[in-house]
Amino acid sequence: MADKYVTFGTNLVVGSLSGDIGKLVDSLSSAVLSVKNCREKCKALKEKVDSVYHALHQMENEMVRHPEQFNPKDHTTNLMKFFMVVKDCIAQVKRHNGRNFIVRWILAFKIEGDFDALDQRLEQCMRFFKLDLSVQTVVTTIEIKGQLESLMDSTLQGFQEIQYLLKRNSNDPALIESFSLQGIVCGQSIYGGYMIAGKWTTAKSEIRDVILVSSQQQKNEVAIMKLLSESESILQFYGTWSEGANQYLVMERPSREMITLDEWIKSKNDLKDKDNMELLNEWRVKRLLALELTMAVAYVHCAGILHRSLRSPHVFLTDDLRPKLFGFFAARKMVNPSEKRWTPLEQIRWAAPEMLPKDRPEFNQTCDIFSLGVIMWEIITDDYPFSDIDSATKLLAERTKKKRMLKFPSTSSPIHQSEFYKDFCQVSLDCMNENPNSRPELKHVIDRLDRLAPEDVLNFVYKPAETLI
Repeated sequence: MADKYVTFGTNLVVGSLSGDIGKLVDSLSSAVLSVKNCREKCKALKEKVDSVYHALHQMENEMVRHPEQFNPKDHTTNLMKFFMVVKDCIAQVKRHNGRNFIVRWILAFKIEGDFDALDQRLEQCMRFFKLDLSVQTVVTTIEIKGQLESLMDSTLQGFQEIQYLLKRNSNDPALIESFSLQGIVCGQSIYGGYMIAGKWTTAKSEIRDVILVSSQQQKNEVAIMKLLSESESILQFYGTWSEGANQYLVMERPSREMITLDEWIKSKNDLKDKDNMELLNEWRVKRLLALELTMAVAYVHCAGILHRSLRSPHVFLTDDLRPKLFGFFAARKMVNPSEKRWTPLEQIRWAAPEMLPKDRPEFNQTCDIFSLGVIMWEIITDDYPFSDIDSATKLLAERTKKKRMLKFPSTSSPIHQSEFYKDFCQVSLDCMNENPNSRPELKHVIDRLDRLAPEDVLNFVYKPAETLI
């Protein structure tokens, strides 16, 4: 009797998971219908997911007729893995729904292997379920890869021309003068008084929630933000607004809560208290945050800009936990010489080691890559860099005299034994390499993050689940 009860409970979990996967498959279909860029590859991805889901549905019909031939525990684990792969497929399609052709060109050049990586993860799901590997899709992996390579070859010249235009236009004073907005209504001070909430009625009578940011480097920031804000992972810039002597940058409001990445990390519960689905989704989100932030920085560098102040407090999160990079007050164009000013104290936790001494080289792309590696460390560890040292002066001494670097904790936790976790950590460590010349190019970082499969975590942490949350 007890065995029958356990089987019945497991079937409830399987049924709930299958239903949620069905909803995700429908969401993927809707996303593909509205996608603007890479339509054929997004359609091919949808067809592959549909094929796996259809085969899985047939398999579960067999489970009802011959339950003795299936292991409910393994099947539940595999369903959870497929659930997360489909969620990443949706994120991938949405990523290619960019605002304009500039974003399309740059991302197509930078992420040639993203569809291939998801295709491999879907193939792995079929192996999990022991499905027939002859499941076909409209466009095979080889054809998708060929399309991407063809796209890169045919658009390389266009990509270089776009870079030239971006850099040239960023020097055009005319682009900086015509940005004053009308229809702004101020609200309350938010985010520690650093920003003001507001609403903007556009020329098309659309009402948008915005934030007003006071800036001492307004001319420089306007030129840079106009250049960059077409990317979905960068806080969008609308224009400028003045009230008396006060001048503000008008930016999109990313969420109601206005939470930054470091605040989200501090607010999360310990992973050990989460059930399987929450645990797996946690690592799926972590990987996606790291991937989209890396793409944002790659976009910044492609446009000929150095951020120079990359840190987790300069990353807002949307309501659905997508990153929005901001804090470009210290940014500069690569063609301009680097200022030899002392590194600001608040940046010391994220600064590349070569930027800490007074006698230091010019800031370059590898310095931003180091800071990105620190942010990845925060995402992975749920910790604050050098959190044991409160004083910036003491931390500066630790980092310059004792050459202290961030490390990942060595624990016996099952999740830390997974290849996903080890590879994720290694990407962060490579970005934080002490030698600037040994830090990876961002296109390689993107490729490595793309190929991480968070569903592998469940091989190490499975606990029988009674309900799906």
